[in-house]
Amino acid sequence: MIMWNFLKDLRDSKDPDDVLALDIVRALVIYHGVLWMSELPKSLSNLRRGALPYIMTGEGVLRALKRLEEKGLVSLERRIRGKAL
Repeated sequence: MIMWNFLKDLRDSKDPDDVLALDIVRALVIYHGVLWMSELPKSLSNLRRGALPYIMTGEGVLRALKRLEEKGLVSLERRIRGKAL
């Protein structure tokens, strides 16, 4: 119930940080809960068809992710990404 209220508050908010956090949740739902940090900007841009209502910075995305993690909506893992040979 607490998570639902938090998501509802994000949805009703006009604050760009809240809109970004909710867009991250939407992107994670679309991508079955798994995205690399490097994939988030393109995924968020695709979600909004390029018309982002906020200025996306790496710092802002990380801040939103940390906030979502504190609420128990996401878990963050530090991983090494392999390269194609």
